Amino acid sequence: TATVPLMRAAALLDLGDAPAAAEQAARARAWFEREGNAGERDLLVEALTLQALAAARQQDSAQAQELLRQIEAIKPGLGAAPNLANVRTLGLARGYLAIGQYDKACAALDQDRSFDFRRSVDAWLNGNPPNWVWQQLPRLFMLARCRQGQGRTAEAKAGYDELLALPVLRQNRGIAWLVMHGRARIAEEEGDRATAERLLRDALDLIEQLRSGIDTEAAKIGFVADKQAVYGALITLLLAQNQAAEALVVVERAK
Repeated sequence: TATVPLMRAAALLDLGDAPAAAEQAARARAWFEREGNAGERDLLVEALTLQALAAARQQDSAQAQELLRQIEAIKPGLGAAPNLANVRTLGLARGYLAIGQYDKACAALDQDRSFDFRRSVDAWLNGNPPNWVWQQLPRLFMLARCRQGQGRTAEAKAGYDELLALPVLRQNRGIAWLVMHGRARIAEEEGDRATAERLLRDALDLIEQLRSGIDTEAAKIGFVADKQAVYGALITLLLAQNQAAEALVVVERAK
């Protein structure tokens, strides 16, 4: 099925190998075109999303936008997989965030009202079940991130603070460090350097915990490539506070 190449594509993206990720996503897409049906269009959307993210990673914004337009053309309806609408929404939001089109990312998230309904039902049934973590947690992060990109700082700050208060966040380190980085940027803009430093240090600890589980040196280099901004932010902050020795320690960690 398309599932295995989709998993490979996602892993390769996290390891920084965008061309290989695009190739795996293309394999999944080819499988759908050969054997897929209307009830499996969520797999097609995921393949297109991963291709768009790989294009964005390679600075090919035009290609990413074309792939996202193809996702927009896929409309949930009769015979669709139960989660198609949510997969489509998350795919559009992820893709548009990756190319810095915050208005479109927010529009995709805001237009899908099913998330709020499902979140209420999940909370009423049994708190935050695995499905909530899989879909709602990334959605809340993306909402905060696109609000931040739009300059709606108060809303972004409230969104990040809501996420930071959730015990489940630290169990999902791949999202947690992004939340901490985003909130740290707001704290620094507000002149709250102590909070910014604390959050950036926490984010680096999580990044390095994730990195410690990767075996090959090439994979480690790829993994850390899109996370250097956190190191850079902390180094700049420490230098601004005349903490040169501490900044040098972070420089060495960044290497």
